[in-house]
Amino acid sequence: MKTQNLKLLGIAALAAVGTLSASRANANILTGVLSDTLNYRVLYEGAGGHNLQMSSDDSVNPGWIGIGGTGHFQNSGGTVGPINGNVNFSAANTGQLSNSGTISGAVSYNVSQVTTDLTNLNSFSSTIGSLTGTALSINNVSETIYAGSGHGSSSGNYQTSGGNTYSVFNVASGSFQNWNGNTTLTINGSASQNVVINFQGTSNINISGPIVLTGGIVPDDVLFNFPAGSGLSGGPKLMVQGNNSSYVYGIFLDPNGAMSLENATLDGRFFGGDSADDMVVSGAYIVPEPASLGLMALGGLALLFRRRRAGNAASIRI
Repeated sequence: MKTQNLKLLGIAALAAVGTLSASRANANILTGVLSDTLNYRVLYEGAGGHNLQMSSDDSVNPGWIGIGGTGHFQNSGGTVGPINGNVNFSAANTGQLSNSGTISGAVSYNVSQVTTDLTNLNSFSSTIGSLTGTALSINNVSETIYAGSGHGSSSGNYQTSGGNTYSVFNVASGSFQNWNGNTTLTINGSASQNVVINFQGTSNINISGPIVLTGGIVPDDVLFNFPAGSGLSGGPKLMVQGNNSSYVYGIFLDPNGAMSLENATLDGRFFGGDSADDMVVSGAYIVPEPASLGLMALGGLALLFRRRRAGNAASIRI
């Protein structure tokens, strides 16, 4: 029985390693000067002195939150919606935090890297937003787009920037209709491909339907970029709204607009927002991508294996 259990542990460990391998084979979007941003689930610009708000039934699990400039973080999460990670402020003002919730990690101030990360993300959004892409219209109809070639107008336009290659789609102003809960956007790509969808223009964006990834591509390889505006103002208002069962995947980057996540689970990252309060409210959850889940699975298996060995050794000594 013990041998069989150890074999099962080995199989489970290999499965977890397989998950990690698939993700590591990916030429991740957040590389180079953006690598530190991988620590964060939420990065809020904060230069306008507005608030990043989280309410009683929301969760960031796990992942860090970074607040730039003079932005405030209002966390009323209680014990229902914990933040399982660090909270970092770029400023030294301890009065920028109002917390009646649960934060499992450290709260740190005067973290200059937060400013560096936000500056790099803003520059990246502008650079990627200028790339020529396949014209894409999103008209409240379920559809699939492909990172690879051979799919006609559904294939992205390959562009290289900063040493990385991206499959780029551009949604022109007027080519987007807010999609509802019955509309699914499927993104198909392999574990070595990156997809960028640039939303041009300053019109408000409302995403209420699920976003699905197929073919091996993972959330950190999909970027929804909103480059309009400048100087942390003038960008679109991005609203990701679900029905408590909606899943969306990817990195959302809106440096010059406002952002909200409501009644949906985001497997990815939420970066930007400054023209108004950022809100992660009403049953919103931000969770890790498969690579993080694989690491946690390996950690749990290692602990279980260690305890099993300790138990066996104790039996032998007796």
